[in-house]
Amino acid sequence: MTERRPPRAALLALLLVAALAAGCGSRKPPPPEAVAVPLDALRMGMQSYQDDQYVAAAQLFAKALAHFRSVDDSRGQVIALMDLADVALVLGEHARAAHHLAEAERLVQRDRLPGFGAQLQLMLCQTAAQAGDAVGAEARCGAVLALAEVDPRVALAARFELAKLALTRAAGWEAARAALAEALDADPRPTTRARLLRLDADAARRTGDLAGAYAALTKALAIYQAELYRPGIAASHEELAAVAQAEGKLEIARDHYERALTVRMWMLDRVHGASALAGLASVEEARGATARATELRELLDYLRGADNLEWRVVQQKYERR
Repeated sequence: MTERRPPRAALLALLLVAALAAGCGSRKPPPPEAVAVPLDALRMGMQSYQDDQYVAAAQLFAKALAHFRSVDDSRGQVIALMDLADVALVLGEHARAAHHLAEAERLVQRDRLPGFGAQLQLMLCQTAAQAGDAVGAEARCGAVLALAEVDPRVALAARFELAKLALTRAAGWEAARAALAEALDADPRPTTRARLLRLDADAARRTGDLAGAYAALTKALAIYQAELYRPGIAASHEELAAVAQAEGKLEIARDHYERALTVRMWMLDRVHGASALAGLASVEEARGATARATELRELLDYLRGADNLEWRVVQQKYERR
């Protein structure tokens, strides 16, 4: 899971505009519409992203992209495409992210645009990892760390991805965890600590230490709650639910899945919402509540299969459970 941050490319664009304005005197005329409209869309999209309103953010980034295309501004297009990919990754839509990043990479290579290399490679790594392409993800993250100059926070994010990959293939975890620990000073945010706790919980779960996994996830959840970070809150509840279910604590698992779903539905998060709903249905079936499990699976079919999904319908059906 990616962590909260202003969409990096949009922030880069806004800082660039501010720097240009600062050098042009206090009576600089307003920018033309072709510049002002997409920059406003990026700014508002960044705010929506920070507020975990990802659907609204994607709409604004798409608006910026269309305006940049209308004036053949390749740098602006790359910025908007990377932000669209960022939103897609948060929502678990790796195919959509890959589409945006492929176009961004093509533009960067065609016009030899500087300043995007490390961030673009990192996002391609995250996309490959989310799609289950471990080889591709490792290659992309390795490319990030091989660069002569890379922002320490970008390098740290790459090391997180490599550590997750090491856990998945059950090889090299200790070395990857040690390298990650050494790089943690690059990002002192509490959510970074929570992310590490979730990795440690995954490692504990894989060795059968369910109590240790639950304890680490509980600490991570408390951090995310203090930071008001919805994706982290939902993910922690989902992981806590899975551990509780493995321990046979079905009522606790049910509570965690329901709390995760409340957050996912607020975020309009279709992919992760479906995963949480499937988990809840399995818990209800294990509890012997077969009728409710059937209702939840019918809702799951709608959530996964509807071409024109209406979240109002999902919420109403879930609340009538």
